[in-house]
Amino acid sequence: MKQLQRLKGRNSQRGMATLFVSLMLLFLITLVTLYAANTLVVEQQISANQYRGDQALAAADAGLEWGIATYNSGLDCTDIAPCTNIFATATNAPRVEVRFCRADEVENFRDVGDTCTEAPASGDFGIVSIGFSDDNASVRIVKQRMETEDGFGAGPKTPMTALAQVDTTGNFNVWNRYFNVTIWTGDSLNNMASGASTFIRNPDLRVEDLTYEELTAPDKNNFDVVEIDKVEYVTTVKSSYNSGSLVAIQSDIISGDPNLTAIQTDPSRMFRSYFKAGYDTIKAMAIKADHYYTSAADLNADIASGDYAGGLAWLEGDIDIGIGRLAAPAFLIIDGNVTGLGGDFWGFAYAIKNTAGTKGNISANGNGTVYGAVIAEGTLDFGGTPNFVYDPTAFDASGMTLTQTRTLGTWKDW
Repeated sequence: MKQLQRLKGRNSQRGMATLFVSLMLLFLITLVTLYAANTLVVEQQISANQYRGDQALAAADAGLEWGIATYNSGLDCTDIAPCTNIFATATNAPRVEVRFCRADEVENFRDVGDTCTEAPASGDFGIVSIGFSDDNASVRIVKQRMETEDGFGAGPKTPMTALAQVDTTGNFNVWNRYFNVTIWTGDSLNNMASGASTFIRNPDLRVEDLTYEELTAPDKNNFDVVEIDKVEYVTTVKSSYNSGSLVAIQSDIISGDPNLTAIQTDPSRMFRSYFKAGYDTIKAMAIKADHYYTSAADLNADIASGDYAGGLAWLEGDIDIGIGRLAAPAFLIIDGNVTGLGGDFWGFAYAIKNTAGTKGNISANGNGTVYGAVIAEGTLDFGGTPNFVYDPTAFDASGMTLTQTRTLGTWKDW
């Protein structure tokens, strides 16, 4: 009997031990399960945060590219008041705010609540793009400083250029003391009227030896004299001329240049060489600047009122380019012909040729002086007694912004 009781006691102790071990195992399994579940939740949160962050960054990057394209398409802050654009604002969709700021303020823009001064319509600036996730829980900011690429190249090197022939019937005079090339044509120089002359810098002198006034003086009789190392030099020499009894064509006149002849069938190539863009792009720039004119009368009216005082202008039709010396060089793109030089002109006049050849010609009588250059995709023929003086200050294209390019090393995200 006593032995039976002892066996029951031992069985009872073993049962308690088994129960305890089972409970401990169950507790440990529960802990492991809870830990695994918590880890899964944390990983899901991290993944969700990463997804939202990627959404916001992608939206911000898209906004940056949109901002660059917007500026390069000719829009500025006056078109996107107040220099903020929000797109893709549909419910449960990522969105972005794009702000155009002054270049010196971009660096300190680090928070959604920050503000910046409106970027200028031209010149260097900065783009701040703020991207939001679809639930607005994540925000990323990317910034990029931009710098201007001019819409005009180095400018012509000759005061008179024509893709087709040059047939001058007038008693003209041409000066180029900078590059010593006066007329450049892809065809022939058919005529040099009696009394016509070209003038270049004395080959014994450098450009640096002369002042701006000496380099651009339209004087054909009383040439200045400079002294260098106690030696006196005449600043200017007559090069090509027609004295009536003798015609002398010198190297300052380049006729039949194969480089120009090769592009006579596609004159847009010459246009691009000067303006770094095609006709439509430059025309759009003129329209944006409110300097697109359908007649010479409209252009002259704006000159009289002061609404046009220089810079890029696009004219549909013919014009007498003797518009006077304005406050800034005139960049006249003429979808027509130059028909006169009744006064002075300071700048760059470019005549565009059409397929029929009825446009793009510079054929005019006048007694004015061109300070700068004229270029014809067609023919060039001046009558009267005009003067042409090569003046590089006429090619100051400040404000003619063509595109904006990224400033290297300035991309940042927050």
